[in-house]
Amino acid sequence: MLGIASSFVISGGIGLGIGYAIWHTKQNNIPPQPPIVSKTLSPNSPDWDTYFAERNGALSGFKKDTTKAFAASAYECIDLSNFSSIKEKAFMENPILTTEARNIKITFENNTSGLSIDMGAFAACAKIETVVLPKSGSLSIGDFAFTQCTGLKNVLFPIDSNVTLSLFGASAFFRCESIEKIDLSSTSFAGTIAKRAFSQCKNLKEILLPGGTFSIGINVFEECTNLETITPSTSKTTIIDSIADGTFEGCPSLTVSGIEKLKNSINKSNLAYVENKSGNNIVGAAIVAAIGKTWIRKAGLISGDMKDSLNDWFTSENSIVDAAFSECTSLKSIDLTNAKATGKICNSTFYKCTSLKEIHIPVGVTSIGSLLFYGCNNLTDVYWNNSSNPTSIGNQAFDECGVGANHTIHYNNNNSTTAWAWNDNQGEHKPIANIPDDWSYVGFKLP
Repeated sequence: MLGIASSFVISGGIGLGIGYAIWHTKQNNIPPQPPIVSKTLSPNSPDWDTYFAERNGALSGFKKDTTKAFAASAYECIDLSNFSSIKEKAFMENPILTTEARNIKITFENNTSGLSIDMGAFAACAKIETVVLPKSGSLSIGDFAFTQCTGLKNVLFPIDSNVTLSLFGASAFFRCESIEKIDLSSTSFAGTIAKRAFSQCKNLKEILLPGGTFSIGINVFEECTNLETITPSTSKTTIIDSIADGTFEGCPSLTVSGIEKLKNSINKSNLAYVENKSGNNIVGAAIVAAIGKTWIRKAGLISGDMKDSLNDWFTSENSIVDAAFSECTSLKSIDLTNAKATGKICNSTFYKCTSLKEIHIPVGVTSIGSLLFYGCNNLTDVYWNNSSNPTSIGNQAFDECGVGANHTIHYNNNNSTTAWAWNDNQGEHKPIANIPDDWSYVGFKLP
């Protein structure tokens, strides 16, 4: 009897609770709450097979006609940790990751067996906001892997991760315009960060490089207009074998202080100047002015008054190459008197350095290329430190340097027979070829 009564009380209590909840919801216009569902789509999800196609253990992308189903789901994260390979173009421009209303997180964080993200695997997936890469093992990031993922803000490695990068492909993160920071310091890499890997990541402000010995390819950070800081790994030893042409071209926010920590990470023994059979420059390893390899072109690396701070970046005795400082519009003055560069300052080296007022040319430089100071409309003083006249001056080397300004070439007259101007047969004073008539000449002696 007691058991029956007890059952009755408990049953009635439950019924009253449910009834009150329904009444309370109606009275307060509270909509019925949906059941709690997982926001992560993983191989353990009951509808995983609805969405994904697999081939030989690799993920080859979404199945057709799954966009509406995904849109109706609550999934905000896709866990792909179980896969060792994401096939070429697997998700490229897929509607779920390009037009789906909410932003998506892609995670590989529990992958410890190695991962290959093949060429174009996630290309143009504008709705990917976060990518969490593996915690350990080998990682290969193919060409164009995340190119034009314009909504991608976060590229993360788990805490205490230890990943070996086996490939960092060309244009891997090209035009990922929302990324502000990349931290690769927990990874190790031996190879080349391929060309344009981060080109046109316009909001990228900071990058921490991997550990290991590697090279930086052509235009890797080209037009990263907000890039301010690039540093070696904070937990591993970083050795940069070479930095290629145009690496920081179009990076007006990057200053010398922003790369100062790289100075001791660059393998200076490999910074040889190389020429091909036609005598043209093969752009390779460099340090800031490091014989002016053009990886600083259009950059903010060179700014203000650079008196002596660049001389110790010069590591071998060769010419300063084409366009090395071209369009470094914040550069006001630069003193390279004691730099080790020899031979020729090549074409367009200071082209359109519109703030440049004064320059001291290295003692060992013997000739001047075409368009050298073209468009330097504030240039007033050029110091030629070699005791001999230049062997040649290229066309338009001093053109468009401003009208009506007091332009002066200060030439080293330690050798009394040397002068930058001479008298013709009639005793008239005439300037050297390819220097405009409004330039004057003043001799000086080096200490």
